[in-house]
Amino acid sequence: MTPPPQTNSPTATTQARAVHAAFFVTGTDTGVGKTTVACALLTAATRRGIATQAFKPAESGCQRQDDGSLLAADAAALWHAGNHSQDRDSVCLYRFAQPVAPGVAAAAEGTAISVPSIAEHIARHRAELERRCPAHTSSLTLVEGAGGILVPLGPWATIADLAVALALPLVIVARPGLGTINHTLLTIEAARTRRLPVAAVIFNRVHAGAEDPELIAENMRQIERGSGVRVLGCLPYINQDKRPTPVARQNPAIPTASETEPDRVSDTILDALLQSIVTQKSP
Repeated sequence: MTPPPQTNSPTATTQARAVHAAFFVTGTDTGVGKTTVACALLTAATRRGIATQAFKPAESGCQRQDDGSLLAADAAALWHAGNHSQDRDSVCLYRFAQPVAPGVAAAAEGTAISVPSIAEHIARHRAELERRCPAHTSSLTLVEGAGGILVPLGPWATIADLAVALALPLVIVARPGLGTINHTLLTIEAARTRRLPVAAVIFNRVHAGAEDPELIAENMRQIERGSGVRVLGCLPYINQDKRPTPVARQNPAIPTASETEPDRVSDTILDALLQSIVTQKSP
């Protein structure tokens, strides 16, 4: 059971004042679990009564269906995690069968991905969601990129350019093990050279094998020390057919989760993200 929000939590704050938060979910690499983390956040928000919507503007490696359409699996997962709160076709605008960078796939098919069109589409849906929200009801919009921040969307555009056009703070998903310090700090540096704010880093276990918790904790400390960006927690490895169950690192602000407390921890991670918005908007 999810405990009631404390009076100093962002969720309690939003009961008196609605917060309409939006983040761009990117990763240090392909396959780090951006969709898993995004789905966990959407599920936590929906459970807390926060209105949600999500977008995966461009997805490659889509499966061809019997009717000839392309199934974007990540976009479908986001739609389900958001409790079907938006039109399914609005989640993903560009779908490609070839399992390569979206910009490469688009060029191979003789098409082009329009960053301005994506930005307009998402801005319009964000405005519509805020208008639909009852008084004192907060909302969460997540936009998931493809691969890492410099993955091409076209000859002159990357995922970073899309994040700039959307003007959204980044949530960076990273692996918790060996190599993550360098990969994560490079991603943060690439974001900052483009004046992209980085809200947080979230670790995600991508392998079933146990990883040294001390190594994970030290990697978190090194990333925070080297960048000033908070690492909010680590999701355990899960099978793709199971709901994400985040667990947090040992930290006074983010309690360690047992197997019976995943909802409590995902709420805490969500609260930490919302707090950054509340703080920015406070007079």
